Amino acid sequence: MVRATILLSTFALALAIALPAGTAQTSARQLAVSITRGGDSEIYVIREDGFALRQLTRNAASDYFPVWSPDGKRLLFVSDRDGDDELYVATASGAAVRQLTRNRGVDTTPAWSPDGRRIVFASNRAGGEHELYVVNADGTSLRRLTNTSRIVMDTTPSWSPDGRWIVFASNRLGYFNMDLYRVRPDGKGLRRLTFTRGSERRPGDEGTPAWSPDGTQIAFSTNRDGQQELYVMAADGKSQRRVTRAPGRDDILPRWSPDGSTIAYLGTPLPHGASAVYVIDPDGSGHRKVRTGSDPSWRP
Repeated sequence: MVRATILLSTFALALAIALPAGTAQTSARQLAVSITRGGDSEIYVIREDGFALRQLTRNAASDYFPVWSPDGKRLLFVSDRDGDDELYVATASGAAVRQLTRNRGVDTTPAWSPDGRRIVFASNRAGGEHELYVVNADGTSLRRLTNTSRIVMDTTPSWSPDGRWIVFASNRLGYFNMDLYRVRPDGKGLRRLTFTRGSERRPGDEGTPAWSPDGTQIAFSTNRDGQQELYVMAADGKSQRRVTRAPGRDDILPRWSPDGSTIAYLGTPLPHGASAVYVIDPDGSGHRKVRTGSDPSWRP
């Protein structure tokens, strides 16, 4: 599957399979998640405590990587319903689905601008590895943001809350060494934020960055400790600290709750197991499982 290929090549992960259910917590906050049933993935909404599961998309293709719009009225997601991975947007109820991108490549890992008017995403439509593109929320005015070489992958972008920066993962300094960078939405001001050395034999990849709601911190995943764990750092790349400590599990795709008090993420047992959505406080406390699934996105 294209989606698994992207994550594997980016972070050397193996996404798959199922964990036992966790203890329910009382919460009204909601997450959009993707869940695989019957061979394809669909998008659901679920409460943070793991209850009140509700299906939003229904088709024979795979729908995944849901992202709520800043006002919570629209849901952006990726689907291969037209034969390859494209971007789609729907209402909060999953209705009025509209296709935003159309090409023969793979469009994936989208993120909204804070004003909800633009979308940044990764695509290999130009051939080679993935680069970043920006498009209006209605699918018009597509523009390429990064333009490196055919063997460089730029992926998993996240827009800063003030709209001034986009943080993303890239292997531009070494094919087996993903680091985090930030760039302005016009493609200027590129700056490297992490400096972990990695190689084919030595783990050292950072990826799946996410800005905190107040713009002061960035959560991300890294395998610098031997497996993927979540870290948090200041927006300038300083003061990096580890958040998750789960031997035998890869943790990626951190997503801050709207108030910044909680981080949802995707955890996958090693070497095999079902991916599940977890939540944890930024200081590493309050860890709990939501349910089996992937691609969490908090509803504003």
